[in-house]
Amino acid sequence: MSTLGNTPTKPSAAPILDLAAAQSGAPSGHAGQADDQASAPNAPPSGALTTVAGEYVKLIDLFAVATPMSMSHWNSRTGDVFALPSGKRRQQAAQDFERSLWRDDAWVEVPFQESDAAFAQATDFVASLQPGRGRAALQAALQGPKPFRAFRAAIGHFAGLARRWYAQQAAEAELRLIQFCLAQGWALADPRFAGAVERWLDANDDQVEVGPQPFAERVRVAVAALSLARKTAGSACESAPAEGS
Repeated sequence: MSTLGNTPTKPSAAPILDLAAAQSGAPSGHAGQADDQASAPNAPPSGALTTVAGEYVKLIDLFAVATPMSMSHWNSRTGDVFALPSGKRRQQAAQDFERSLWRDDAWVEVPFQESDAAFAQATDFVASLQPGRGRAALQAALQGPKPFRAFRAAIGHFAGLARRWYAQQAAEAELRLIQFCLAQGWALADPRFAGAVERWLDANDDQVEVGPQPFAERVRVAVAALSLARKTAGSACESAPAEGS
């Protein structure tokens, strides 16, 4: 099955959102931006990200349910999202969507959480619970066959635990959405996105080496660091020996 992978094509005519201006209330394209570009001609404008289409909450939901088999995609030009439905329509939906990938290059595959990371997250969640029926049921589910399906079925019997679990899932999906957008140099025209980026930068100062700098500069450095990490990971995969060689 041919997909676009995780390397999107940027919309060529998309407007630019200056997150620093959004935070301060200043208009986009302020004078300081020209100075930044003059001093670093090969660097992106400080704090400037390409605005792409998408509903913030809908995208968080899409990232939350993305799996290797969900074929989850996001159209950065229209904001449309796609994930394979369950049931008999699944195969036909996959074939129909496969054709749409050839017609519109703005579709990008949503990065999913690997199964070992998802299992570790569920295990950590259960370990954080107080002893009781809920914790015991969830532990048994994770230790049995088809643990993810069993876990979802078990947590449905405990409304309070389910609310906590799905809130944690949404927070993790929001983090992956933020990381993905910054790595592409993208922004969503939604104030919640800028606020989430600020929280992410505050929590990851030590990783992206930004420190207490102005917000615009912090975004620029974070984008550069994430893009470099993505390129480094890709080069490592290409140079790694094939299995069995």
